Amino acid sequence: MSQRRPVRMPSPVERFIEAMVRESVLTFDLFGYLESGRCSPYRFDLQKIGSGRVLSELISAWAEVVNEHFRKKGGNYRFDVLYGSPDEELVLGALAQTLDRVAPGFSSRFWSGDGINLPIMGSPIEQKNRVLVVATDIASLRKRQTAKLIRDLGGELVGVVVPFDGQEKEPGLELSAAQQFAWEYRVPVHAAATLDDLIRIMEEKSGTREVIPTQLREYRKRHCVTA
Repeated sequence: MSQRRPVRMPSPVERFIEAMVRESVLTFDLFGYLESGRCSPYRFDLQKIGSGRVLSELISAWAEVVNEHFRKKGGNYRFDVLYGSPDEELVLGALAQTLDRVAPGFSSRFWSGDGINLPIMGSPIEQKNRVLVVATDIASLRKRQTAKLIRDLGGELVGVVVPFDGQEKEPGLELSAAQQFAWEYRVPVHAAATLDDLIRIMEEKSGTREVIPTQLREYRKRHCVTA
């Protein structure tokens, strides 16, 4: 009598990727151009999140990253508050509720480096808090000068969490945007999923058209760094 193989439960990364593809947050467009002018075979757009279920998968994947990289063995976190822009306000609050004993952070001053005032909620950065930043991408951090803001206010930037790292090299450099930011500010940058994760999951998933992983592999070889 043959034994049934145990069913392997999908990992948080797999659930996240599959949810993003299912809800068209992550789409495959062989003619999608990035701001750099490169033609990307995929597009990741968080603004297309349209259901609570997908948001839940994002929060779950982010919480997994935070617990893995920013939590001490004793259970305490290596940061005091979460911080993000108005675009991340909803996600920020939901993630703070998911994590144990973590509060969103704010600045008691208004900051309008790009014309947008940040929300006031949670614990003030000015209390010398260790700050973990939640961001949609690295480019938005640079545009809003988030790292400078936190340090100018006396906070300590301890790391950055983003939903997806495409691993694209910065123009003229051999580092990705995440790697460049990590090197410049001496802080770790972690993602809920990476391009490497996407390629691996799509190659493992049965029934996936071969053309998509092939295009992704070729794009990674030409324009991206690998882990």
